[in-house]
Amino acid sequence: MISVNREAKKIVDKIIEQAEQLNVIVSTLKNGTTVIDMGQKAKGSWLAGKYYAEITMGGMGEVTFDSFQLDEYTLPSVKVTSANPFLAGWVSQKHADPLPGAEHQPILAGPAKALLKPPDASIVYANYHDDSDVAVAPFQTSAPITEDFANWVADACQLNPKNLYILVAPSNSLVCAIQVAARPIDNLMHRLHEEGIDIHKVRYAFSSSPVPPLAEDALEAMGRINDSMLYGGQVLIYLEGHDADIQRILPNLPTRSSNQYGKTFRQIFVEHDMDFHKIDLRIHSVALVQINNISSGNCFSAGAIDRDMLRKSFLGRD
Repeated sequence: MISVNREAKKIVDKIIEQAEQLNVIVSTLKNGTTVIDMGQKAKGSWLAGKYYAEITMGGMGEVTFDSFQLDEYTLPSVKVTSANPFLAGWVSQKHADPLPGAEHQPILAGPAKALLKPPDASIVYANYHDDSDVAVAPFQTSAPITEDFANWVADACQLNPKNLYILVAPSNSLVCAIQVAARPIDNLMHRLHEEGIDIHKVRYAFSSSPVPPLAEDALEAMGRINDSMLYGGQVLIYLEGHDADIQRILPNLPTRSSNQYGKTFRQIFVEHDMDFHKIDLRIHSVALVQINNISSGNCFSAGAIDRDMLRKSFLGRD
């Protein structure tokens, strides 16, 4: 069985080797944990963002860049291809349930989730076992990584803190904007699961999402990066299944099926006490969903890119 942590560690090694070129800062805590700052004090870079996003997928997805036109503005966009979207988007990239021991905590979404003891619900469903003796844990946070926090994560993964690698990038960093734009597959996989589709049968996936204009204000930045998926993200998946099942659940998959549709994510976040875990997971979807049923050869599509909401979120235009 492929180890998402060992695959991610291969990318971590590249980052450490190229730290200066990537504009990242590598440090070691007293307990031996390696911390890689990719956007707090560090400037970060496009390649750093690519590596970070690929790490969140446990090395099971490839990130490239393209462009996205919004009125007179040409924005970058992130394209992801994966030949193992179950490992990339569900086992690794899907966020873990809140860990015990802290009321408020950064969201853990990455390979280290597969090592948690007791196992996260997503790992139980996947019937997946990672026997890695190293853990790679990306965190979207502006808070400094302390030795106590690193020990807490290492304990949760039941490994030596010296074998833990933590990557950090806050919401208002370039690296974070890139890694969130690389999450449409993750979003769609959890929606498919909620609608009763056997996501083990998703064979391939392709996604694209714009990288929004950066903002210094953390709340503004966080809202924009999520809106990039909700209103600008698109996913094409190839699965083995039945057309009737796809047609039944297809209207429920895009963001527009949520009763929160039409609100910016910043507004939704504020309305839910600024706690991601209080937000209905059904809003975490993508604007446009396309499905190729390999079993029948038929193709299906639902939703659409909502440029009006992107203008409102990115450019402040109603």
